[in-house]
Amino acid sequence: MSEFKSWAKLYRTGILKALVLGQLCINLPILIFIFGGFPFFLKANLDWYWKLVLTLSNLSLGYLLAKLYWARMITWWRLKAFSWVDQEHWLLLKDSAERAYLIYPQFEAGEVSEKRSFGEAEVISEINEFLQHLEEVELTKLDLESPWQMEFALKKSDLILELALKVLFLGLSIYYLIQANYIFGLLILVLVLLIGHKPQVFKLIRGDAYALKLSESGLDINYPKQVYIAWEKMQSVEMDVHDRLLILHYHHAEQEKKQEVKLDMLKIEDKDQFFRLISIYLSRYQEYYIQLMENQSPWN
Repeated sequence: MSEFKSWAKLYRTGILKALVLGQLCINLPILIFIFGGFPFFLKANLDWYWKLVLTLSNLSLGYLLAKLYWARMITWWRLKAFSWVDQEHWLLLKDSAERAYLIYPQFEAGEVSEKRSFGEAEVISEINEFLQHLEEVELTKLDLESPWQMEFALKKSDLILELALKVLFLGLSIYYLIQANYIFGLLILVLVLLIGHKPQVFKLIRGDAYALKLSESGLDINYPKQVYIAWEKMQSVEMDVHDRLLILHYHHAEQEKKQEVKLDMLKIEDKDQFFRLISIYLSRYQEYYIQLMENQSPWN
């Protein structure tokens, strides 16, 4: 239901229309530039090495043309899209456009390569300043509204499906063992026993345990394995390009560690807001630590 609501909001605010325009006028031509020549020369009666040369040449030339096309057209799309959408929804438009691979996050190298006239650069600069203001307002509002502890559960449908697949493969391994096919039977059985944590799955399905917990002291992960990361050990937090993984970099036992959390498994309506929430909790600890050090300073 939350996915339907999000699509309805995109349609109601005009963001969906802007995204469709971007896909048709920017991403589709880019794909044609890069891969459009493949159907012609792959079917041609040529030796394999000539096909390889044509393939590499098409990719190189197509990529160059695609970059030049994007650099100009993305500015046109930005101005068109932000003129269609009300200012109160600009932050959602920006986040949606980044997920749709239309624009780069602000201040990244991709935005610098855009071709803009002086007037267009002035307008886009004003848009970016207002987006930064909206981001600060969003963070402040989220900070004030968020409690010091928050728990997130897993989607039970995904857990039930995972458990059903484990039972299916367990039955398959038993079948192979009965048929005296010990290699396949034991191999599948070992995989079923190694992958996942069965007690945790049952707890999470019943609702007796949380999958992820945020608190003032750290981040407690309960699935697929139990990991606790104190904020003082956290180095950086990021999401992958597909917004499917939360990637945590931290120190443990004087070693650098990395922990990934599958966001698609969690009950989260807005992944961008969830990522902002993680950043807020981390900044809360940093502010608390700074105040603590100042209070302990001998100069006070």
